[in-house]
Parts: sequence; structure tokens; C-alpha cells
Amino acid sequence: MVIELRAQWAPRAGWTDGPLQRWSESRWQVPRGRLFEALRHGAVRVVADVPRRGPRIGLTMDLHDDVAWIKHVYVQAVWRAGGHPVLLPPGQMPTEALWRDLQGLVVTGGAVDLDPALYGQARQGRLDAIVPERSLSEMAWTAHALQSGLPLLGVCGGMQVINVVAGGTLVQDLPVWLGHEQRHDARRPGHPVRVLSPLFPWLRPVEQINSTHHQAVDRLGAGLVAAAVGPGDVLEALVMPGHPFLWGLQWHPELIGDVRPYRALLAAIRR
Repeated sequence: MVIELRAQWAPRAGWTDGPLQRWSESRWQVPRGRLFEALRHGAVRVVADVPRRGPRIGLTMDLHDDVAWIKHVYVQAVWRAGGHPVLLPPGQMPTEALWRDLQGLVVTGGAVDLDPALYGQARQGRLDAIVPERSLSEMAWTAHALQSGLPLLGVCGGMQVINVVAGGTLVQDLPVWLGHEQRHDARRPGHPVRVLSPLFPWLRPVEQINSTHHQAVDRLGAGLVAAAVGPGDVLEALVMPGHPFLWGLQWHPELIGDVRPYRALLAAIRR
């Protein structure tokens, strides 16, 4: 049985405190208690109050401050690209009842790091929040997409999840001087990337992107190919050529109003 919960709208416009001065995005959320009570009775799907249209695309959610939540920009990007966003809360493993009506998947980013033990390393340097419920759920969804051929887009931390599931490793803490954690508004570009792969035809040879990460892909997982690099030859995009659609982007295109990768995901589904 699949229990459907309706997400609450939470406007959060404004600047956050701290050295990075992040813009606080409006979001959709479900109280943690309500979510885990529902999980006791079956699988849970969360829906945002947006008009239904197009293929159903799963979006992984974050878990923090007693709520499961997702930034509205992800929901908006999928909807603008022509898909219908379905929110996948942390704390559950994918089941046939959940995945059989999804046509695509987006593993989202956030201020969360994977536990280095998941890729066989001890902790080194700075680590942001580790949220096992989210990490294990996203890894299970990603593994399913790898095995089943479900079209998959990984964004920022989502790209890192793809690499770890495929057997790769991460750089746990990039040097600050490389400039990959930009100090200005993430809704504006931070540095260029050089595109290596013809499988990203919508990208220019040199693309200006935003950059909000302190970790990065190190050793590539099995079947993955580097598709773009940034300052210091840090990997900025990856692809799995043998998969119907499996792309990872280290930046946040939805924050700068770029829905091209989401449209590419939808185009692959329609093919």
C-alpha cells in the first residue's frame, strides 16, 4: 500500500546567517512525526500542490529540523521541463509500489555529506551534516535506477551519490583556494567548466555555472565517464554511456534558472 501525503508550502525568502550568506529558498515540507507515522503503515509518496502534467519524476527530499523538505526550485524545474514532480521522503527503501509509476528520478543536493564509511574511508577534514535516513534511501533509489535503466539525474550531492553507488570515492574536503564553494549568491554563476563529453549537447564547450560544494568525485565508479571539469580539474559532470539516461552535475542549474538538464531528462523518457 502507498500512502500519499500532501506537502505543506513554506515560504522562506531571505538571506541566511553565516559566512556563505545563502539565499533561503521557499520549500515544500512534511513534519517528521507525520511522515514516520505514515511509514508505519506502508510506503509513502509526498505530493506538492502543483498542476498534474507529463511523466512522473521522483525527487528525493532532505531531512532536518524535524521536517522532510525539498526546495521549491527542484519542483519548479521538473514542472517547467514538462514533468510531474513526486516527492520521495527519506527513511524508506524503494519498493515496486513506489517505482512502478515513476518514469524518472532526480537525486537532489543539500548541505549533507555521505558518511565516508560508505565508500571505505575514515573521516578526514570538514564534514557537513550526515543524515543516514536520507543517504541510505538515496543510495537505494540510485542502485535501482542503475539496475533497471530508470532515467536518472543527480544534482550536486546527487552526483556524488551516483559515484559512490557505482563503487567510486569522494574528495572529502576540497581546498578553499580552489573556489568551489562560492561566497556570493548561488543564483549567480561562480566559475566556468570545460565540457568533455558530446553526450551533453545542450552545454556549450565552456559553461558558466554556480558552485556550492566542498566535496567532489575522486575515483570514478564503474561505468562512469568524466563529462566536465572545473578549476583544479575537479570533476563537474559525469555520465554513464551504457545507461538510457544517467547524468550527474556538480552544480545547481535550477538555482540559476537553467532547466535544460531537466528537459533532457524528460526528452530521454519520451524517447
